Amino acid sequence: MQKHDLILIANSIEARLYTRAPGHALLVPLDSLAQDSEARRKPSEQGPDRPGHGSKDNRPGGVNFAPRIDPRHKLHLQFADRLSKRIDQELSGGRCGRIAVFAGSPFLGELKSRLSQAAAKALCTALDVDLTHLPIGEIQQRVRNALPPAAAAGA
Repeated sequence: MQKHDLILIANSIEARLYTRAPGHALLVPLDSLAQDSEARRKPSEQGPDRPGHGSKDNRPGGVNFAPRIDPRHKLHLQFADRLSKRIDQELSGGRCGRIAVFAGSPFLGELKSRLSQAAAKALCTALDVDLTHLPIGEIQQRVRNALPPAAAAGA
């Protein structure tokens, strides 16, 4: 018995998970995830603009300045972690075999770098395109063109 495909349509703010049965092109909605409302705020409203500092050792003058991480970028990274864990849930359930990810840059790279070893191995397609704004019919067509249906069991 072949497993379903898991399709992730995402950008750095929202994501939708779909499944697709072997031998079929129709996508079945599985889950919809969105980043917290915190990410939709202006960067100036999200947190302090100054980098922190700390001491690496106990010697006087041993100050280490950490690189500045944009608060919005930090939220995007947290969202990528959350999506990666959600993908792992589906893989551990044994319902899906192949994974296809459609996400815009640079979020696609951030997401791929956070995939577990099992998810990275199951990843068969990763395209740099944001489809989150499209209706389901257009998404199905784009997925069908990028990821042909797996052959049905016994066919």
